[in-house]
Amino acid sequence: MFLVDDALTRYVAIHDRIFDQQATVMSIIRNLFGGGPDFTKLHAEAKSSDELWSSVEEYVAECFTAFQSGLTPHELNFFTALIPYVKAVKRTTTLLRIRQEALLEKLNGRPLSLNEYQRIEREYADSVETYVRLGASLQPLTEHLFDKRAK
Repeated sequence: MFLVDDALTRYVAIHDRIFDQQATVMSIIRNLFGGGPDFTKLHAEAKSSDELWSSVEEYVAECFTAFQSGLTPHELNFFTALIPYVKAVKRTTTLLRIRQEALLEKLNGRPLSLNEYQRIEREYADSVETYVRLGASLQPLTEHLFDKRAK
């Protein structure tokens, strides 16, 4: 679970940095005075998070496949909740990367309509909501599983 927690912490830090630099009144003021965000750097961070979550998704799937036959009922319940959660976070990191790519391309002259931007934002917000909801249902299973192992 450490891998998932560590990857989530890294993603959330990147998300917070991006939205702090690009989606606030202060970011608009900084942009007006030429001190706007480094879109290339923020895109690279989003891409790095997406690549990390690709690895997490692959690792979790491999662990489940390798140990599936020997899992206890509690461990099976945990993996049954963990896999969709990881997929949801992976989708979220992909959408964040797509968002950052669109903004970087717009900065470089590619048209980005308001409708397209709003669609990307909606998909991203919906994806965040999904992974948070799945994470909330995963939490008690995690606590139960690790409480059983501690005894």
